[in-house]
Amino acid sequence: MKRFITVLLCSTLALCAAACSGREVAETGTETGTASIETAPPPTGAATEKWSAPGNTAAAWFSEEYPQDSVGNDIDTQIVRVGKNDGGEASFALMRLPLRATWFADEVTGARLFLKIAEGAAPSRLKLGAIPQGWDAAFTTLADARAMLDGRPLTEVEVNPEADGWISVPATEFVKDWLGGAAHNYGLAIFGDEGVCAFVSGGGDETETTPYFSVDGTIGARADNYGKFGYAEAPPPGAEVYESGNCMSYALRDTDMILIDALNADFGKMNEIYTASGEDAVAEYFAGLVMDYVETNKEGLRISNFRRIDGFDAEIDPKTEYRVALRVGCKVFDGKAALEETDMFDYHFWAQIADGRWAQKFPQDPSEIIPCSAPDLSPGKYPWDCALMWYGKTQDYYTSEVVYFAAAKDTDEFTSHMGESAQ
Repeated sequence: MKRFITVLLCSTLALCAAACSGREVAETGTETGTASIETAPPPTGAATEKWSAPGNTAAAWFSEEYPQDSVGNDIDTQIVRVGKNDGGEASFALMRLPLRATWFADEVTGARLFLKIAEGAAPSRLKLGAIPQGWDAAFTTLADARAMLDGRPLTEVEVNPEADGWISVPATEFVKDWLGGAAHNYGLAIFGDEGVCAFVSGGGDETETTPYFSVDGTIGARADNYGKFGYAEAPPPGAEVYESGNCMSYALRDTDMILIDALNADFGKMNEIYTASGEDAVAEYFAGLVMDYVETNKEGLRISNFRRIDGFDAEIDPKTEYRVALRVGCKVFDGKAALEETDMFDYHFWAQIADGRWAQKFPQDPSEIIPCSAPDLSPGKYPWDCALMWYGKTQDYYTSEVVYFAAAKDTDEFTSHMGESAQ
């Protein structure tokens, strides 16, 4: 039953938070001339941040005491166990924490993973390894976890006792690898050779005891010539999250959701394209729909030019333009025909900001600067997730080729192009 509840919750969250194209999202208001909140680049200087994400920390643990097909969340969702029991049977954990976009990899000077002890004595040493692929706390089995970690390098680290029952371990190399694009953030595997210790997982209702990274960084001088605009927060103060659009409208600096119905997508045609030529061909078809939509609505959007460009580093005029990236995902579930329903397809947009990082927004979430994005890191290097919440059905969803555009927006404010007198 515990596993069923977990799966149901994950599926519900994915449906509520993920889709850029969904039809069920509430309509936005039509107030025009909505001002954007432009956030300046972070100030130069050293700082320490606590990267904590209660409710969005994925964790599971596995034990040799249980069958090969056992799942961590079948045992206990509130903790993870690490170490060896008196019989020598090992327990280990998988844990994935979201990152933040404060620093580029070369600006990070140190990072530590903090874990709250739930049961047992603190170990003196642990072993950490980067998880190489997607996993799901509700479905990944002991056999799956062993297979994905087989032969992977582990780093033995010294455990520091901290106040109030916490421990910390060094994680600088992992955080820098993720931020710099050397690896995709699928989280850490945690092993121990001493007696079994249980840590708070972050998978329950905990807030003050959720695992977190403490990261030190020093921000240096940054370029500001990758595009016309800095980062814009959405929603702006006083507005509801659904009043500030979805991924496409955010990328076009508009507040009105641009859902799949508005793009006149033909699912029969998309299914034919997908069956014959695959996901990349669907991305090309969809890019055409996007170009048509912008051309039709350019007056309300205040976009004077919107053009395809060849690659994330293709030349643009940063005084008048900025880059937009598009990807699609075609995921066939439950043996159904490809793309026969809207929940088997989705699209997503990123928009590049002036310092070279990229930003995004999902319909029911506020905007964010995308962690692990940087001026010299291709948005196409790794798959994109389909929600800020990280579960099995939200991981690695957008896997098509990336289609790039340059947009010339003729106002510094966000428009509301579906309003009566968009400005």
